[in-house]
Amino acid sequence: MNLDYKNIEKFKGLSSVKLEYAQWFNSICATLAYIDQFQIVKGTKLPTLFPQWLENNIEGDGEKELIRPVLELFEDVSQKYSAISSKIENGKRPDLALFNQFKNDFYGFLASLQRLAGLEFSNDGDGHKAQILKSAIEIKEDLNREMERMARINSPFALSMVRIDGFEKMEINGRPLADAIKVVSKNILKTVRPFDDAYFIEHGYFLISFKHTDVVGADAAMARLQQSLMLDKENQKESLTISCCMAEPVAGDELNGLLGVMRADLENHKDDKEAILRFLDVSPLQKYMNIQN
Repeated sequence: MNLDYKNIEKFKGLSSVKLEYAQWFNSICATLAYIDQFQIVKGTKLPTLFPQWLENNIEGDGEKELIRPVLELFEDVSQKYSAISSKIENGKRPDLALFNQFKNDFYGFLASLQRLAGLEFSNDGDGHKAQILKSAIEIKEDLNREMERMARINSPFALSMVRIDGFEKMEINGRPLADAIKVVSKNILKTVRPFDDAYFIEHGYFLISFKHTDVVGADAAMARLQQSLMLDKENQKESLTISCCMAEPVAGDELNGLLGVMRADLENHKDDKEAILRFLDVSPLQKYMNIQN
């Protein structure tokens, strides 16, 4: 199931912005490949098309909040390019670690432009935002694509499985389950970046795929999500908390086993509110194999 948005034509213009920056990145790669002849390679100056588009199109708090994560990515790309360009001007290549950081930030920025240009939006008085999460049936195909991308271009991604605390008791206590799902879904969509994927699984469980970042980035996003829930006016009458389990997949992980271990660990913390579980040094699949042995 795709995200359901009402069209806003101004965001369609991001397609041409995306093309401009894709060509710019290709010029940088060509320059680095022929660094001894860098003066003959044109087009490595950072384009100003995106800032110009922002100035001419974005207005209102809703649109500013929507575009904020994209702007932050653009600023990250700009900062890293500044360090790379100083190397180019001296006829030197940047360190591989710096270039990989620049590349991952750039791919994230490009993906965010693509998503904003291609999706439709709705304005319900609370800014432009998605009304629904992606369906659980899309998880396997989407995550397989991320695993392939990770192997092909060394682009990290992180997962966070989210559980509504005490979900099975809410109907008994008078809070409709659908209301709790709606509140958490809304706050997830306020927290994730435009190119991240978020899914509703079942029984109060959600999954978020954070692209072009590691588990540390996912950890920061979960802190923002918990803060957003705490401040949500719809959530003031009755406390609504979440627990989460985060992981950074590694090459060779089998997705069903990975997600199964994450969910099992959350289920073992049913009595804890706002539990935060992290797989940092050992992937969930490796942990599963260790338990079996």
